[in-house]
Amino acid sequence: MRWRDSRAVGTPSAGRLVRGVQLPAAGPRFFTWDPLLHRRPDRPGRRWGTDFLVRKVIGVVAGYAEAHPSAPRLGVGDLSPDWGP
Repeated sequence: MRWRDSRAVGTPSAGRLVRGVQLPAAGPRFFTWDPLLHRRPDRPGRRWGTDFLVRKVIGVVAGYAEAHPSAPRLGVGDLSPDWGP
């Protein structure tokens, strides 16, 4: 994963993503899910977000796994397309 300063510009329905970060397709405690195709992993172009968002998702997954070590992996749906919301 390549970390970089990134930001969302505009509104969720009419904005863009500047220097976005891609969430990996899967990790030891999570997988990505494509809600339109009903399959995993989510398509690469739908797993983008700001560095803050991607770090937050990974942090929430890690915290949940630590609190619930026997829980199954978490599913993460779409974040944003690579160009933005």
